[in-house]
Amino acid sequence: ILDACNSGQAIRDLVKVGNDGQGYIAARSDEQSQQIKAIDKLNEQSGFFILSASASNQSAYEMGRYSQGLLTYSLLKAIKQQPDILEQGKYLDVSRWFSAAEKTVTELTKENGARQQPQIVSNTNFNIGIVDEEVMTKIILPQEKPLFTNSNLQNADENIAYDDKELSKLLDTKLSDISARGSDGPIVYTPNLKTGDVWVLSGRYEIKGNSIVARINIRQGNATPKYRFELTGTTDKLNELATAIAEKATSLVK
Repeated sequence: ILDACNSGQAIRDLVKVGNDGQGYIAARSDEQSQQIKAIDKLNEQSGFFILSASASNQSAYEMGRYSQGLLTYSLLKAIKQQPDILEQGKYLDVSRWFSAAEKTVTELTKENGARQQPQIVSNTNFNIGIVDEEVMTKIILPQEKPLFTNSNLQNADENIAYDDKELSKLLDTKLSDISARGSDGPIVYTPNLKTGDVWVLSGRYEIKGNSIVARINIRQGNATPKYRFELTGTTDKLNELATAIAEKATSLVK
């Protein structure tokens, strides 16, 4: 299993050796005779199966919302949630396993506006192991984290009507900091994301003297706001206000 960007190139660099009916596969090398002997021995003992995370010209994505690589997540998810890949309910069929993971990777990247197409090459099929209760128990799929993207706050003064205090930029920095906590972070922040499940903070702020009141809406995609709240701060401490807004918003969205 090759879980890396452009790993499909490894498949492109494989060459067939042996007779037409044998279906041996070996990596390129000047020592063709040694390849044939090694693969001949391998062919007598087992089958040969390759799964690469992506095509030769594609990235292999780490999806922050799953706290691990997308191929790894998809392989574990197939074992945990797709019992039909098991032969006789317990033997892990490598062809079904890899095919299920390939489908999940393709679907998830498409949902997020990206493209990653795993590549599969094989010369046989076989069972790779037994999936019993102990194995199932040890597979703990990460909880999907809420996705946040760029905020959109405006000054409520009609004579200004734009974010003159750059509160949106401060807020996005705070969301990014929360996301950067890694597996301990409750959210994932990705700028310029336009998928239907992404959360957006929008709203207006009103300034009177040194006081600032921010009225925040939280919506998912293009839906009507699901949450609303109001926080007060001062214009000389906008960084603290942005922190409070970010913490409040991420505590509401689960």
